[in-house]
Amino acid sequence: MRDVADGYMAAFRRKGACGIPLFQDLQIWQKAHHLVLDAYKASGSLPAEERYSLKRQMRRAAYSIPASIAEGQRRGTDKDFAQFPAISAGSLAELQYYLVLVGDLGYVAEADVRRLISEAAQLERMLAAFHATVQARAARRGEIVASSGGVETVKPCETG
Repeated sequence: MRDVADGYMAAFRRKGACGIPLFQDLQIWQKAHHLVLDAYKASGSLPAEERYSLKRQMRRAAYSIPASIAEGQRRGTDKDFAQFPAISAGSLAELQYYLVLVGDLGYVAEADVRRLISEAAQLERMLAAFHATVQARAARRGEIVASSGGVETVKPCETG
C-alpha cells in the first residue's frame, strides 16, 4: 500500500500558491500519512463490537493528522499555516491514547503497538519542529502587518 501512496505523491511534485510546496511534498505530511496507513492496518484487528466505536475513533484521529497539515498548507500564509501543526498534534495525542488502549485491551499485538507509538513519538517531534519553523518563517516574511483591537491583519503572499 505504501508503494501506491509513494507513487501517488511523486505525481504531485510541484509548487502551490505563493511557491509553497503542495502538502504531498511535505515530509511531515508523508510521515503522518504513513502513520495513518499503519493505524488503519492495526485497527483492522479490532473485534467486531469495536467497529463503530474504538475503531472509528482511532481511524478518525489518525487521518485528522495529515488532513490538518493539508488544510493548513492551503491557507496561503505561513501565519495561518502555523496553527495547523498544533491541531495535528492534538489528533496525534488522541491516536497515541487509542494505541495504548488497544494494546492494554490485547486487541493489537504488543510489538505492533510499540512500533506505532514509536512512529507517533517521532511524528510528535517533527510536528513541534515544523510548527516552530513555519512560525519563524511567517515572522521573517512580515506576514503580520498590524494588530487592531486584538485582530491581526495578515499580509497576503505576492504571486508572479
